[in-house]
Amino acid sequence: MTPAAHPVERRVGHPGPQSVAIPAAMVQAMIDHARAEEPNEACGLVIGDRAAADGGRALRWVPCRNRLASRYRYEIHPEDLLRLTIETEDADETFWAIVHSHTHTPARPSPTDLAQAFYPDALYILVSLADEETDAASGVPSLRAWRIVDGRSFEVELQVVTGTGASRRTMRPVDAVPLALGLAALVVGTAFGWDARLVDAVVGPPAAARAALVALAVIGGLGLLAAGLRRMAARDGGEALGSVDLGAMIGGVRLVFLGVASLAAAVGWLAGHPLPLVIALIIAGVDVVETSFLLLVVRGRRSA
Repeated sequence: MTPAAHPVERRVGHPGPQSVAIPAAMVQAMIDHARAEEPNEACGLVIGDRAAADGGRALRWVPCRNRLASRYRYEIHPEDLLRLTIETEDADETFWAIVHSHTHTPARPSPTDLAQAFYPDALYILVSLADEETDAASGVPSLRAWRIVDGRSFEVELQVVTGTGASRRTMRPVDAVPLALGLAALVVGTAFGWDARLVDAVVGPPAAARAALVALAVIGGLGLLAAGLRRMAARDGGEALGSVDLGAMIGGVRLVFLGVASLAAAVGWLAGHPLPLVIALIIAGVDVVETSFLLLVVRGRRSA
């Protein structure tokens, strides 16, 4: 399936890239979403491994809700934007393209689109459902991509490819770093519990140091709990779109348990007893190991 063809505009000072590859199935999904949202403008995001400006690849398409429900303007619903921002940050991904439709005008940025282009490193993909923009032979709408930088638009050629090879994300060694840190916490917690001198040094610091450690642990614990609950709440937007955001939910669970571990450490220093500190290290280690493994599985499945 190939969108209606148009000559690609070439402008002096093009910031690049000149062209990008995008899976045909992703293009079809964008067009289907645009048609489903008629007569209003549709919108969504393409998630990538890096920004399009940095040579990143398109990984997946995520349809979003148009908060304005308008024929002439769009705004990605704040709940959807928050959910996807958290998800991409957790997965070390980014917004590769912002997509929306024009129902009666060409697939080129309008003055409003230019003024509200807040992601200069991303592509802006437009789907035009206007009759005059549709390919007469196939009936396929026009779909064009642009970089919008400093209020100027530069067209980027879309090379539609079959299969999923263009959207695969390879697992990198850095993805295993949290897993290694979790294992290290388990080892440290075990060693700490068996070394009496280390226990005495950690549990019984000077009064000023102990007060500072308690304060930091309480503040950090409460902050982690709040952040974790916010991330878990962000999955509501995913459910509204018919999918549960596993990445954000797992990341939220990780932060909640790290918050519990931090508060347990505060209890240990406050009471001058080693047991809560050992428990804190074990909770943190098990939590990070388990959630890191689950996130690796989720990211692997997305790459399949």
